[in-house]
Amino acid sequence: MRGGWSTRWLLLIAIAFGLAFSAAMRADETPVKWDRTVPMMTPEREAAALHFARSHHPELADLIERLRKDMRGEYDQAVRQLYQASERLARVKERSEADYDQQLAQWKLDSRIKLLAARMSVSSDSKLEGELKKLLRQRVELKRVQLEQERARAQSRLDRVDESLANLSDTDAVVEKEFRRYRGLKNNPPARVSAPARKSPPVKAD
Repeated sequence: MRGGWSTRWLLLIAIAFGLAFSAAMRADETPVKWDRTVPMMTPEREAAALHFARSHHPELADLIERLRKDMRGEYDQAVRQLYQASERLARVKERSEADYDQQLAQWKLDSRIKLLAARMSVSSDSKLEGELKKLLRQRVELKRVQLEQERARAQSRLDRVDESLANLSDTDAVVEKEFRRYRGLKNNPPARVSAPARKSPPVKAD
């Protein structure tokens, strides 16, 4: 096989990437699963999926290219999952550039971790363990940042709720304020808007 890639190696990597793709998370951290209702892949979608991989994890793109020849079923599944992940991230980007950057970073870390774990399963190179710990540390730090931001957003929402509750603490005052507003509508009904007067057509001179 080209480049000395054994069938066992390709199979291990294929399994690893299957885990990596399924580990790509939505905003609510629900694992992404391939939706069979999604239209079948087209050459355009396949190209978009591979472009996504080349842009954000070139080593992954190279691996998938090899799978296309030797393990077509795994290749097709990987491309579908890649396309789905890229589309999900594109939707996130439309809502929030910051969330997109974080979720893309998480996807890249997940993908690199799975690849490295697969390499460790067929290699005795001790350097791989240090690389894996480094990536895991980066993922933990990224998750910490995400949770801190989530907590800040939740605190902001809670502050607004507390403010609304405080404004409703004096029931009698709130009722009186609302009562005056509705009574004012009765005493001062909205003025009717008169329709514009129709202009008479110009009289033609003889």
